[in-house]
Amino acid sequence: GKTLATQMDWKEFFGSPEFHLVIGTALQNNKDLKTTALNIEEARALYRIERADLFPNVNVNADGTISESSDKSSVTGRASKSELYEANLGIASYELDLFGKIRSNNEAAINAYLATQEAHQVVRNALIAETANAYLQLLADQKLLSLTQKTLLAQQSTYDILAQSLEKGVSTEQDVARVATAVETARVNFHQYTRFVAQDKNALFLLMGIAQNNDFLPKTTLDDITIKDNLDPGLPSEVLLTRPDIRQAEYELLSRNADIGAARAAFFPSITLTGAYGFASQSLGDLFASGAAGAWAFLPQITLPIFQGGRNRANLDLAEIRK
Repeated sequence: GKTLATQMDWKEFFGSPEFHLVIGTALQNNKDLKTTALNIEEARALYRIERADLFPNVNVNADGTISESSDKSSVTGRASKSELYEANLGIASYELDLFGKIRSNNEAAINAYLATQEAHQVVRNALIAETANAYLQLLADQKLLSLTQKTLLAQQSTYDILAQSLEKGVSTEQDVARVATAVETARVNFHQYTRFVAQDKNALFLLMGIAQNNDFLPKTTLDDITIKDNLDPGLPSEVLLTRPDIRQAEYELLSRNADIGAARAAFFPSITLTGAYGFASQSLGDLFASGAAGAWAFLPQITLPIFQGGRNRANLDLAEIRK
């Protein structure tokens, strides 16, 4: 039976080991592919940053305050000195996600990360196809170059025979001129395909990401290449579901939808909690002693956007346009 094309790896499609060498080298060294791989790492890090906002940040803080006033600056008219040392465990500016803004940002980040993964696959597939085409083009032009070289030798041999015959009066000058034209045409074709082969090698080396080295090129001829045939393309809907560029677009759409959710949430109040609990003492040496006083602080804050100069509306419009 036929093999389903969408379920086949590129190594199965290109059966030649030398084909595997050329394409494998391109996948290993290509700069564009490395860039997309780094983009995946960047998107993963951004997602982890956004996810961290779902949880409160807990920090250990320690500080000391020493103040001294002179006779003139003191309220009592007498110089004084005070010391205060604190050590506490605190939650810094934790926003309650009542309206889904942080969750929307988190959802946008994860879908952006998934989209970059698919973008990497798009570049990888394009690189495989482009490298395969460049390799086949090189083999085809090498075969044509060999053919034009043989043609040139044959035309040159015919010209030599007719030139000798002309001296003996067997052939005419018209015959010799016609063959001379064929010789020059063959010579032009030979030089043209020599240039084509050089250009094909340059393109292939560029895709492979290595310095030019003819010894590295496979010695396979076009007639030796085997490519998997008898393939079943599958249903169009199945093909669409497996195309990485389609999946990339879907993830990007989901990310943009989440951006809209975050932009809408900006119209609602935001509640931020800041709190700390620890010890306080007027002497650094007594800060952790049994007599140290307990200290705590709880600072809830609610912010209701009233007038932002159209900023929130513009951000919402921007998110919807991007979607």
